[in-house]
Amino acid sequence: MKAWLAALLLAAWTVVAHAGATQEHPLEDAAKVVPDADEPALEDELRTLRTQGVDLAVIVINSTGGQTIEAYARKRAKGWATGTTPAAVFVLAVKDRKSRLEVSDPLRAKFPDARAQSILDNIKGYLRSSDYTGGIRAVITEVRNGVGGVAADLESPHPQVDEPNPAVTPPVTAVEVAPQPAYEPTYEPPPRKRDSSVLIAVLLGGGGLLLGAFLWARMRVARRATLTANAMEPDRPVWLETLWCVLLIIGGVLYIAAIVLMSSNNSRRSSWSSSSSGWSGGGGSSSSSGGGGWSGGGASSGW
Repeated sequence: MKAWLAALLLAAWTVVAHAGATQEHPLEDAAKVVPDADEPALEDELRTLRTQGVDLAVIVINSTGGQTIEAYARKRAKGWATGTTPAAVFVLAVKDRKSRLEVSDPLRAKFPDARAQSILDNIKGYLRSSDYTGGIRAVITEVRNGVGGVAADLESPHPQVDEPNPAVTPPVTAVEVAPQPAYEPTYEPPPRKRDSSVLIAVLLGGGGLLLGAFLWARMRVARRATLTANAMEPDRPVWLETLWCVLLIIGGVLYIAAIVLMSSNNSRRSSWSSSSSGWSGGGGSSSSSGGGGWSGGGASSGW
């Protein structure tokens, strides 16, 4: 009989010891690293925070058991709250030396991911010194400040460095320094370098055009002289034929450029129409996917 009673008591103790965070007890210390004397005060602060607009649960474990800290925190967050109200879950994996602050979608407007990341990075001093109570209390304070619209106090990592004791540290005497004349820098613009690349390109292009036109004109004159069918045509000198060939080459280049430009405008117009239809479809899906939940807001950190 005594053995059965002892077994029942042991089972009941095990269930209570491993019970998850609840509304009455929002602090779950499965790793047993938070001193028993500190738990009531921390839970009082968490319950007070709930009355101020955010439902925060603190879960302290040894390890996530091979899961990523993000996946574990998301799973525990869905079990903690629906995510349709301002809520958050703070997870500490002691042996993994990882932390995660999961934030519900309605809370992210006042508590963006960048602020969550800054808080986790800022409490590494507490966690490295195994002061888990101090780290948890700092998170609660910063979440309360974020919900209340108070700017984050993240200028220096916690715990704060003690200020020097004026009784021990000798005062620093001021040393008078003679005033120096103001330095006025003189600016001299660097000498401008003449860019001759454009001129060279124009000369080479014009020379190539004239050479090509001249060779083409020589061929036309020689062919006209050998063909009997063109014997009645008036002869033109080479320089005039060269000028005519230059005009033909320029006209052909402009014609090809016009065709390329028209085809480019048509393809660009078709791509605009297709992208506009894609944007309208994306906007519809974005509006339909709105709503509360746990969509991955928050931050993770290691120490």
